[in-house]
Amino acid sequence: MSHTTITATQNLIEFNKLVNSLLGEPWLAIAELALAIAIVIFAYRQFRISKAAVAVSLYDKRFKVYEAYIRFLDEVIWHNSVSDEYFRELQYQKHHARILFGKEIEELLSDAREIGRNYNTEYSSLANGGAELQRMKSRRADESEIDNFNAELTKYRNQKQNIEDQAKELQSRAVEKFATFLDLSNLS
Repeated sequence: MSHTTITATQNLIEFNKLVNSLLGEPWLAIAELALAIAIVIFAYRQFRISKAAVAVSLYDKRFKVYEAYIRFLDEVIWHNSVSDEYFRELQYQKHHARILFGKEIEELLSDAREIGRNYNTEYSSLANGGAELQRMKSRRADESEIDNFNAELTKYRNQKQNIEDQAKELQSRAVEKFATFLDLSNLS
């Protein structure tokens, strides 16, 4: 037996002797029952504390997935391209999403990743097209060729805007989809 167990056992024996000497046999049973009830109450409180600690840990992990998702979509909406860093972080959190949330949230992250890829493609086409347009103007291409190219660039701009709108829509759906998993009132 460990020292702590021996000490606890000795303390219980001493408590029994004290109660027996002060109150007698009938009260000893009542005191033991009171002690047993106190131990059960303490054990129940410890159980609740452990359950809350697990819930907080799960919340933290889920929030990291949510944060990576929102940051990724912010990159699509507010910047000209999505860097590899954001793709890597989203992919890393996507692996956790299925375990922490289920398939629906994992698919939401996959949708965001696809939007990011499309966005980078359209932005690259737009940037390359802008450079080509400048070359065409500098070599004094005819007006119809420039107009056709401008129409093509407008198509890329519209596609880019459409992708940004899709990202905003995904971001607004995120609040709804993640809400039940990130509700603090469900931690108890």
